[in-house]
Amino acid sequence: MFNELSLESGMMILDEAFSRTRKIMEGYSNVKFSTEEYQRFYECVYLLCVQRTSFDNSRVLYERYKNGLEECINSLVLPALENKNDETLLTELVMKWSSYQLMARWLSRFFCYLDRFYTPRVGVCSLLELAMRCFHNLIFQVNARFDTKLVTAAITLIHQDRNGVRIDRNTLKNVVEYFDIVRTVGGTCYDDFEKALLETSAAHYSQIASHGLLHDSYADYTYKVQWCLNQESERATQFLNPSLREKLLQVVNSCLVDLTKLAEKQQAENYGKSTDYQDLLSKCADLNIRDPGSDSNWNMVQQ
Repeated sequence: MFNELSLESGMMILDEAFSRTRKIMEGYSNVKFSTEEYQRFYECVYLLCVQRTSFDNSRVLYERYKNGLEECINSLVLPALENKNDETLLTELVMKWSSYQLMARWLSRFFCYLDRFYTPRVGVCSLLELAMRCFHNLIFQVNARFDTKLVTAAITLIHQDRNGVRIDRNTLKNVVEYFDIVRTVGGTCYDDFEKALLETSAAHYSQIASHGLLHDSYADYTYKVQWCLNQESERATQFLNPSLREKLLQVVNSCLVDLTKLAEKQQAENYGKSTDYQDLLSKCADLNIRDPGSDSNWNMVQQ
């Protein structure tokens, strides 16, 4: 343990910590810190914070932590995202965000004494919140329309998935989680993504409904609706949070299940007795969008 430490000497020690954690961003997967190394970096920050000039030192350390994060973003993240689009952009973002989070977690442990006294006292962001803000703010300062590129790329992947193109759903899941995380620090990606998802889904399934009600038999159409809801539910479960998944299935259900048109189609095909109309409406209304995989409701409709 250090007995006394000048700010200059302490910064030299912390430069080593930044140099080591930077390797995580550079793709070295085996970067680890021993207990002795962790203790050395932590005690360096601790000692600088408890000395007579501790307030000034704490402010300098906080700025050093922020500058170290920003330097990595500017030199390693932004160049990697430049000129990328569609799935390639999302894949690169997920990789860089994952590495950045790991780097930030290590650094926040070394600097965690700041969160005990300095950040709550002066009312600034905690270390991990600051890390999120730096990542989000620097990316969008460089390209104000970067959020639009991300949302468009995510919606394109979902559209491809619906059309049978094989995509990496795990990447999509991680991107949506990123949208949700940066929402806590002022990002609008998640809200933009939700709006675009619901609007494009409504347009997609309204088109399917128009074509199906016109060209399919009553039985074929009800099977098609069941299949669409099953597929959408299975897909949404893999990359959407429960709240947005429910909103999406409500949109899909409302587009596909037009009770009046279904009843008219049934009667036009003489599929059942006209007196079955109200019973049909009741059964359709009971369809459970939370569990579209259940066949029992659909079997009832077709009886």
